[in-house]
Amino acid sequence: MWLIFKKLQQKINPTVPLSQGHNENNQTINDKPVLGSVLATATTASLKDGQYICKGINGSLNAILTVDGLDSYGSDGISYNFLSAIAKYLSAVIERSANINNLNFKQIFDNIRNGFVKFIKSKREDEHLYGASVIILVETEKKIKIAYIGNGAIWHIRRKFNEFPAGYLFPWNAVNLLNPHIIQKEDKKKELYKYISDKKDIGYTPAIIEIDKDTTQGDIFMICTGRIYSEEQHRTVRDPEGRRYLRYENSMFVFFKELKSFFSEQQSYTNDKLEEMLKKYLETIKPDGDASLGVLITKPAIDYHSRNTEMEKK
Repeated sequence: MWLIFKKLQQKINPTVPLSQGHNENNQTINDKPVLGSVLATATTASLKDGQYICKGINGSLNAILTVDGLDSYGSDGISYNFLSAIAKYLSAVIERSANINNLNFKQIFDNIRNGFVKFIKSKREDEHLYGASVIILVETEKKIKIAYIGNGAIWHIRRKFNEFPAGYLFPWNAVNLLNPHIIQKEDKKKELYKYISDKKDIGYTPAIIEIDKDTTQGDIFMICTGRIYSEEQHRTVRDPEGRRYLRYENSMFVFFKELKSFFSEQQSYTNDKLEEMLKKYLETIKPDGDASLGVLITKPAIDYHSRNTEMEKK
């Protein structure tokens, strides 16, 4: 399947050579962060048979991405192969693109879907047996551009998320931008209506979000697969007086706690240190099944917390 995607990718930008290498955690990371940002990814899945693939990329464009195999389709070798191929293809396209305007996400997702259909036919597999949700976030000097299909979460967090009074259990400057492509059927079962699949009646055009980076407050982004957080999992709770409240998943409270510790305990903020924090976070929440996430912290947010750390030392 990777060979199929590679041929499709060459049509987009065949002249710029690949320059990055992958580390053992399936990431593509340079020694020096580009644009002054810090980024990392982590997963609970093994690289041999995991359904969840994640990558971080430092290049002319920074990026984090997750590819999430649908739970009902198992985690056999074929499933892993096509998920891995999607992640490799997305990484190659980003690495070869010096400008965000070169990233036509609609065309990219068309290529992914077409490559997947050819892969299934080449393997003579049963149709409609595999599928995936995809989230990709790309950073340039002035903008953040996001494309997603399926479910999961894309959290946009301001730098001062950890400075709220004790009475505010959940910071109001943390918002999930991902509106999942899920409907509830008459039998009350949830069903994805958009994801990477060979089904003809399933949509595969991504939702696209573009954000101007905040040069004063800075930005923190966390993307994750559905085992960690997704809006369709929300439940309301009712108190004895009949009032209803929206319940947030404990996974996010733990994430904010770990992120706060990352900023307060580190003497310097690096990709490696952030990756350590994400691995610790996954060990703490123990998701029910394989799960992945990625975090990108822009330079203004890094600078702010660096100054605070230095002031606290004095």
